[in-house]
Amino acid sequence: MAVGAFLLAGLGLAVVGLIGVNWSSKLPLLAPLTDRLPRLIRGLPGAQAGFSPNETAGALEWFVPLRGR
Repeated sequence: MAVGAFLLAGLGLAVVGLIGVNWSSKLPLLAPLTDRLPRLIRGLPGAQAGFSPNETAGALEWFVPLRGR
């Protein structure tokens, strides 16, 4: 049950990240894709333009399963 809650929290963070990230245009090939994503979360204190992509990736990194040996 705890693993399911953990995975559900990761999925929720990924969805919130997709609709709240301030996408930069470092890769022009991805611009048409990122322009189609809705920008629903804006104007939060400290993140008026949206979340930083690097901070969002760092938060999602906690949900990547690690392989044991």
